Amino acid sequence: MKRFASHYAYIPSLGFLKQYVVEINDDGYVAALYRLEEEIESLIWTPGVIRLMPCDCLPEKGNNEEAVKKEFADQLFTFDKREIKTDAPAECGDIESLKWVAFRLYPFDFSEMKANEHTTCRLLTHSVY
Repeated sequence: MKRFASHYAYIPSLGFLKQYVVEINDDGYVAALYRLEEEIESLIWTPGVIRLMPCDCLPEKGNNEEAVKKEFADQLFTFDKREIKTDAPAECGDIESLKWVAFRLYPFDFSEMKANEHTTCRLLTHSVY
């Protein structure tokens, strides 16, 4: 299990969550999501935004991360909800059952809360970093 934290986590149906931790299990799925309130052992700080997406965007055998980025670029870099929240709703407590994956988007335009022409993405997995 790996823990990543960022300036913001983005959940498409919810919007931005300020300073959240995203735990990734050994299968590469999001196992937990919670607010960063204190220093946590083995936490990896990643500047930018951690964007959660349904697992159906994961590459199938033979595909690579670049193919996923190309195929899902519109979804990865589009933010329908721009609200910034400090607390996730209760239904996020069982996020592991939703089978989501997480991408790191960096650099990010925090003044407009959107990706810019320099923003790149990276799939966060238990083997990253």
